[in-house]
Amino acid sequence: MLISRSTMKIFIAIALIFNPYSNISSRSPFRKIDPNTPTITTAWQDDSSQYFVFRNSRLEKHALFDTFNESYFFEHHLPKEPIQHRYQPEQATAGAVLQHIINNLIAEIHAGKKKFEHFTVLKDGDFNYKKHLGLIVLRFNEHPFVVKIFMEHPQSLTNPYNKGFAPLCSFYSGGGINRHLIGFTRIKNLAYLREKIASDPSWSKLVDTPRKWFFLPEKNRWISLVGTHMDNNETLTTRLPGTYCIVADAIETNAKTSMFSKHDSAICLGLCKFLDLAIDPHINNFMWEKDTHKLVVIDTERFSTMMGFQNTVPFQSYFDWYKLLAEKVVRDVLFTPKSALKNKQQTSLCSQTF
Repeated sequence: MLISRSTMKIFIAIALIFNPYSNISSRSPFRKIDPNTPTITTAWQDDSSQYFVFRNSRLEKHALFDTFNESYFFEHHLPKEPIQHRYQPEQATAGAVLQHIINNLIAEIHAGKKKFEHFTVLKDGDFNYKKHLGLIVLRFNEHPFVVKIFMEHPQSLTNPYNKGFAPLCSFYSGGGINRHLIGFTRIKNLAYLREKIASDPSWSKLVDTPRKWFFLPEKNRWISLVGTHMDNNETLTTRLPGTYCIVADAIETNAKTSMFSKHDSAICLGLCKFLDLAIDPHINNFMWEKDTHKLVVIDTERFSTMMGFQNTVPFQSYFDWYKLLAEKVVRDVLFTPKSALKNKQQTSLCSQTF
């Protein structure tokens, strides 16, 4: 990474400390709260006796109330019927079997386990095993699929400041978005990517994507979310699954992509520009598939929504890209007054597509 994470962290730390518009900056306890500040209230839907309130000028309707579409979620739910394997289509695994194994996995997580009977952990740096919060990625040991598990609580949904550096950047730039919410864009964005790539004679021969399905565990609890002062002062309501999963094809590879490869960099950046930043250009979001030698997009969350990009942006290299990204985050944190945020509430382009 040509602009290191440590350098970006310094930028953000300075911004958070000295930003006169930031909600993190110190304020007098006697200062009155602006009654028109965007506000969300959360609680478990089955137990509203304890609720949590969060006020912040960064909160936007599109990020909090437009990312989850319940009917779309269940329309793309993991089926119980047999699912053909990607590399051996003559073989299949019943979706009901995968559902049963995932439900057992979630029970193991709630029991405090960190090693699991039917899975190998691929990524858990963003997961809190003690609080059962965050994102954990695992691969089935006996079946050619990967599962991503998203877990959130009403209280953690109202506290963006303890989730790490990258989520905090997304919160400031993406209208209050977080990893739990942006995960809902992965399958809808996947459909967009497939259609866009298929329309181009060159990219359609070079790029592929895995299949993906949502899955709602058996003992899921729903989070009630209420918002005010975001959209013409109307009261907004929705509910979100506290735990949900995305099941995808496991991609086989024998060559990793590298930003230090001119070939890999040119293709990955070219694809992202072609897709108008619908995907994150980070090199680890792509894999060279074994045998087909196609570039597979494995991370399909809507990047323009996550980072609040409303227009196309020019970049020619990874140096340009990380410089642009660092500048945007610092600008969003340090140089965006509340008056501009109110205007953005009415003119945001992010919600027009997702």
